[in-house]
Amino acid sequence: MFSVEVEQRDIGAESKVPLDELCHKAVERSLGARSAPGVTAPGLLAQVSALVSALEAAWRRREAHAAVATALELHSAAGRRLQLELTTYHWLHHASLQGIPGLSPPPFSK
Repeated sequence: MFSVEVEQRDIGAESKVPLDELCHKAVERSLGARSAPGVTAPGLLAQVSALVSALEAAWRRREAHAAVATALELHSAAGRRLQLELTTYHWLHHASLQGIPGLSPPPFSK
């Protein structure tokens, strides 16, 4: 059974085994049991490790892209809201300054 292969030194202080250690041992056992003549398990394990690393890097890039896209959307919405508030402020003061003799309202900027 696979649980026999997990040694006492692999188990932490809380009697729990790290998931990556279990996965590593499962892959080693699977490759050892299925290795055909002429196929070296360490070479295959290195190839699998490289593919897993590439997949993890691609996943991290995808997550970073999604985070940047979300931040861009939020900042764009905030910019539109602030532009609307600024326009409202200008219109409010333009209308209120028109009623006072001797004061001319500031020009609108584009």
